[in-house]
Amino acid sequence: TRFLSAGDYLLRNFRLFRLESAYEIRGDVVDAIKRMRPALKSDGYTAEGNAGDYYGTNHMDHDEDEDGDKTEFHGWARMGLELGSKKHDKPGVRLIRVDPPRLGERVPSRVIAELVLDLHHCATSLAREWDEIGEFDNLFLACVDAARMSGAPAPLIEGFYGKDGEERRVPDEEDCTFPQRYGVRAV
Repeated sequence: TRFLSAGDYLLRNFRLFRLESAYEIRGDVVDAIKRMRPALKSDGYTAEGNAGDYYGTNHMDHDEDEDGDKTEFHGWARMGLELGSKKHDKPGVRLIRVDPPRLGERVPSRVIAELVLDLHHCATSLAREWDEIGEFDNLFLACVDAARMSGAPAPLIEGFYGKDGEERRVPDEEDCTFPQRYGVRAV
């Protein structure tokens, strides 16, 4: 038998903690995207035939593509908001500064941006929560494009059946096809 040293024990616990944290973050992002229920809007009408996936949801993104199609949201998530202000006609993201990459790296060393969130339709308590976000709080931005949504159902779990004999589907938090089904382009 082989025993772990104190260093090995701490390293394994740290790696496990990181994996558990990543799983919880993915679950929160997936939940917010599903609740926002994005859908493709074309020429002022929600596109028919874009009924959504197995759970009846669609996808999200604020940008318009070259055909003039736009992603709009039909749902609501407590800490999920669309960027930009319709009331003041302001863009959602404004890059202020992008520093060059460090030696040997390809990504910028620092990016400073301004995010615009429209809180006028939120309850006072929710707007207060958004106002209390501090300098070192983590925010996750998700770019979702309803035009890229597959609308396919979640994959089936082979060999597993529910109490009523129906085949079970993979939960969205564990589904590797979730980004394609919901049109998630980046997080």
